[in-house]
Amino acid sequence: MTVSAARTPPRWVAPAIGVFAALVGFWGSWIPSYWGDEAASLMSAVRPLSSLPAELLHVDAVHGAYYLLLHAWVDLLGPSEAATRSLSAIAIGIAAAGIVLLGARWWKPSVGVAAGIVFALLPRTTDLAVEARSYALSIAAAVWLTLWISSIIRRGGARRWEWVGYAVATAASGALFLYLLFLPAVHLVAALTATRVGADPAPAAIGAARTRLLRGWLRATVGAAVLSLPFVVVTLAQKDQVAFLANRGYLTLQNILATQWFSTPGTAIVLWTPILIGAIASLSVGRRGPLGRLATGLGAAAGTRESDPHASRSVPAFWPTLVWLLLPTLALVLLDVAIAPTYNMRYTAYSLPAAALLAGAGIVALSGWIARGPGASASLVVCGLLAVAVSVVPHYASQRTEFAKDGGADFRAAADVIAADAEPGDALLFGESVRPSRNPRLVYRLYQDRFTDMADPQLRIAYDRKAGLWDTLAPVSEVASELTAQRIWLIERPAAGHTAADTLTLMDAGYRLVQRTTLPRTEVLRFEKTTGGNP
Repeated sequence: MTVSAARTPPRWVAPAIGVFAALVGFWGSWIPSYWGDEAASLMSAVRPLSSLPAELLHVDAVHGAYYLLLHAWVDLLGPSEAATRSLSAIAIGIAAAGIVLLGARWWKPSVGVAAGIVFALLPRTTDLAVEARSYALSIAAAVWLTLWISSIIRRGGARRWEWVGYAVATAASGALFLYLLFLPAVHLVAALTATRVGADPAPAAIGAARTRLLRGWLRATVGAAVLSLPFVVVTLAQKDQVAFLANRGYLTLQNILATQWFSTPGTAIVLWTPILIGAIASLSVGRRGPLGRLATGLGAAAGTRESDPHASRSVPAFWPTLVWLLLPTLALVLLDVAIAPTYNMRYTAYSLPAAALLAGAGIVALSGWIARGPGASASLVVCGLLAVAVSVVPHYASQRTEFAKDGGADFRAAADVIAADAEPGDALLFGESVRPSRNPRLVYRLYQDRFTDMADPQLRIAYDRKAGLWDTLAPVSEVASELTAQRIWLIERPAAGHTAADTLTLMDAGYRLVQRTTLPRTEVLRFEKTTGGNP
């Protein structure tokens, strides 16, 4: 089916909003220090490519596709924060451009534009844009896979190669982020509720096309499941790596209703309003009966009119968008409650486009109701988007501070303290930590260029020489008596409770503490050999 000009914005709009989203996401990406999860990404990306399969068969298979992509990216641009995070910012831009097109196709062009801008401004979006993890890429994959199935629906699903491509793309998306394998359920709802299937508007033709479409969807979904099966088996075998979720307490009402999409309760209040208005406006179209009259009345207040030439698409668009918004959360909550701890706010990131689409629909609907003419309506849409922008500025600024990650990640600051005063021949020591993602050793692995010509006496097995992700180190107590360096730098995480014992151990070995630097989460201690100490 040919798309008319009225159903798409000008060709430059989607790319322009995509560039805007990428720039908003990328800005300040170089400011926050890396944190523990990003350490897993970077260490996997810089280890020899030949050693990566051994790691993935042991841990983090779920992130394997992203690690491979990041490996090539780091080879090209280097391992800096700006370089590694730029991949996520670009993915956010690609997702935003797709949301513009999807909103125009499912609702109308103004909704697509508003949704793309809302998506670019969402605090969760701008947070994931400065994260060297796979979540931003999973969002882009979700958007464009949904655009793909939308095109198949419009054409009636008659082309076999489209279904083959859809199956392969779905499996590839699942390899990028496992929970994207839930997305075909959203696409099934889109196929079941579409008012136009194929080019022939006759009811009989639509019925035949829908049957063909559902058969194609079923075959493609089964094909994607078969292609994904080996990956899923390996991933399930590594399920213990998310056992930490049992101790995090993520499954709360605030996280579900606010944090996972909007980051803060204040932003959630601002954006839930247009989302609910968009839902009401969509549901009001063409309803009958008492509940229908109520919905129509609310929809009229929200700005949806049955005379709108685009209104017939609102209800079909609403249902798959609602499923897209809620299914990722519901699935993880059910798994969390019934089987094992599973829920994490970031695991639902690929539902962000649905929140943006409903918010965009609500802003446009409310603006249309308030306005007296098209020009006034456009102005009110701009005002609504500006209100969203103003509401997110404080959180955006807080995301782009040095210690913004993980509630105070300070690995780079610790590395800089040592680099400013270290001398060749100094030795590095690291305290222990129960949580690998906060281990002081990550200071060295993330910012290794700061530690040229320094001894590393604790290292027993480097992470890239084994089937794992982290270095194997001897404890400070085991190596203290063998130290010969004149100066020792000890990096500790005070919360782990080893600082005092390690300090006493070094003093017993003939060193005295001469400098202590306290950072938000880390302490850097400098020791010097005492006069007459061990040779």
